[in-house]
Amino acid sequence: TQGLPVSLKKYMYILTNVAPQGIPSQSSYFGSKLEVRAPIDGSLRSNYMAGECAHTKKEMNPWWRVDLKSKMVIQSVAITNRLECCRERINGAELRVGDSKENGGIGNPRCGVVNRMNYGETLSFDCKGMEGQYVTITLPNREYLTLCEMQVFAYPAETQGTTNTMNVVSYTGEHVVPTPGPQEPLTGQVYLSGRSFFFPGESGNSYVYLNPQIPMNLKALTLCMKLSLDVPESRETILFSYRTRYYDELNLWIESNGNIGLYMSGDGVFFIPIDQKREWNNLCLTWESKHGRTELWVNGRRKPIRIYRIKHQIREGGIAILGQDQDLLGGGFDAKQSYVGKIKDLNMWNRVLPLKALRNIYRDKEVQKGNIFDWSSLTYVTKGNVTIV
Repeated sequence: TQGLPVSLKKYMYILTNVAPQGIPSQSSYFGSKLEVRAPIDGSLRSNYMAGECAHTKKEMNPWWRVDLKSKMVIQSVAITNRLECCRERINGAELRVGDSKENGGIGNPRCGVVNRMNYGETLSFDCKGMEGQYVTITLPNREYLTLCEMQVFAYPAETQGTTNTMNVVSYTGEHVVPTPGPQEPLTGQVYLSGRSFFFPGESGNSYVYLNPQIPMNLKALTLCMKLSLDVPESRETILFSYRTRYYDELNLWIESNGNIGLYMSGDGVFFIPIDQKREWNNLCLTWESKHGRTELWVNGRRKPIRIYRIKHQIREGGIAILGQDQDLLGGGFDAKQSYVGKIKDLNMWNRVLPLKALRNIYRDKEVQKGNIFDWSSLTYVTKGNVTIV
């Protein structure tokens, strides 16, 4: 808890993804009964044909449920859709939380409804402290239900009630420590103020998967982050990677010549180098589709404006990663291009922020929280040797 405000330490609870310790069941089986455990195996891989998802028969009100073994206070639930087929089947699915196991728990109170999900997309629902032993996903019509992963971030109900006002800090792991061991993955939401993701060295398997709060179907954006680099100035280094199945939708690089390169589904646009010897560089990228106006702000100063990808649209349904470049969706990494150093204060919006807001970000003044990625409540999964410092 080092570095947390005193007021926050007093009411701190551990939040974990409790689903992997639960008991899964489903209304029927399209294939092997072993697939029922796929949604709580801790993997966001989502190819049913590779055994990475659960799948019911086509029936009325199909459901998949996890029994958490005791009553829990549930802050959020994240689900992952199938990657290779049938993305629309999840539309209309309802998340139910409660203590009734009758009929799979489909009559329990509702946490949220899936309006639409893309191939392989992970979508998070804020359950606002709903209590229950069972979390169910169900489709209220005649359909197949396919689910590839469910993450349930919660803590035991009996820890509640110590105060009338409770502030919950989400830190997922088996214990609260400043830096978990290199093989201890973190999954969920963490109080990250004053902390950084640390990538200690070149790696082909260390990265942070980022779960967007809204689909990344974008005609405008602002992406801000602070970087502390530990790489040679002549080395290619990926700063941010967002890819769909066939395209690099949004990749931000340091090129081998030091230039900053932005790539959206094809050839890139480039900005003059940053000073990599600085302890921290504050970067903010803005882009809008209508006129293609693209700006890179570095430490409060704007680089020369570029015109790029007029009328273009970034597609939703991809995977966003820190630390690695995706030559394939969620993979195809090259250690020689991996990020080495620290990253913090990553925020992203689906619009171009005004000049005053961009300057406030550099000055560490209060700005509106990112509606795609918000550093204060970031949902993520770490892989490999990534720690929080």
